[in-house]
Amino acid sequence: MSETAMFEQDEDDYWRSARGFVRVLIANLNDALKQSGLSKPKRRIACERAAFSICNTIDQCWIRSGYNLP
Repeated sequence: MSETAMFEQDEDDYWRSARGFVRVLIANLNDALKQSGLSKPKRRIACERAAFSICNTIDQCWIRSGYNLP
């Protein structure tokens, strides 16, 4: 047996989990912006920018590689 256990995850499960994670983050961001009084068009722009940034980070596989965010 290996000294370090390797975590293996199905590729489809990985992307399904990543999409679900982003949906939850964006929904929470939208709710927070709404409670703060931001208009719907501004919330949409903010959420789209956040979603792009988050998805770009996930797409670079930081979850699998153990990349530490700044």
